[in-house]
Amino acid sequence: ALDRACARVLPTLFPGAGFFDVRERARHRVERALNAADVLGGGLRLELRVFGSSANLFGADGADLDMCVCPLDPTNPNLRSPGDVIRRVGAVLEAAGAEEVNVRDTARVPIVLFRDPVSGLDCDVSTHNPLALQNTALLRAYAKVDGRVRGLAYVVKRWAKARAINSPSDGTLSSYGYVLCVLYYLQTVPQPPLLPSLQRLDRCWPRPRDPAAAPPPVVAHPFDASRVVQLAFHEPSDASLPQLRAVAARNTQSLGELAAGFFRHFAWAFDFK
Repeated sequence: ALDRACARVLPTLFPGAGFFDVRERARHRVERALNAADVLGGGLRLELRVFGSSANLFGADGADLDMCVCPLDPTNPNLRSPGDVIRRVGAVLEAAGAEEVNVRDTARVPIVLFRDPVSGLDCDVSTHNPLALQNTALLRAYAKVDGRVRGLAYVVKRWAKARAINSPSDGTLSSYGYVLCVLYYLQTVPQPPLLPSLQRLDRCWPRPRDPAAAPPPVVAHPFDASRVVQLAFHEPSDASLPQLRAVAARNTQSLGELAAGFFRHFAWAFDFK
């Protein structure tokens, strides 16, 4: 019965055919306006990159469009500060006719929220946000391994939304948090596990590791200068993706079985302390 329910509801949860095209056109319009207005200063060019549910393969049609300003030359000493960049972004968007522009230039991650008048999408533009971009790439990588990953995530997100427990401001998990729970479950609980840990898998897998290769780089944590973070993970390639899918296929559980196991695990087995 749960398998049938999942099969019935999933087509209504997956985004429509124009999901990515609409967002790419909006991204391109904003990027072109920001470069034309020289928001970085000194003629420095930027790339506007999409992150979050509009790019990680776990989004729905109503998902916000989250974008990040990425200077093409991030080491240039003439770059304006994040707060200054965001103030200029807000001014450019207002002049271009964006609706409900809200500039938050003193936030931990400076950000501008607005509504795109062409697509009607709720959007935001931030800057200096490397973790968000890397998290998006990581979730996309996991989504490519097996279709049940996306299926279970959409089912769990739908369940959480129906029960109004998907709002961090109200003390519950975000949609991103639920996706992380799904990935953790699929890596650790089903036997055999459906997913490996791409963060622990060598970037060169399935080739042997080169002992002379430099270790993966670490970068300063954007919110805590006393810490460094390791952003590397294995990005599925033409060579590795078939093998990753073969590993996932060893688990023969249906989507309904995985959903039942997910709820059983977090209801009874997971140590919340």
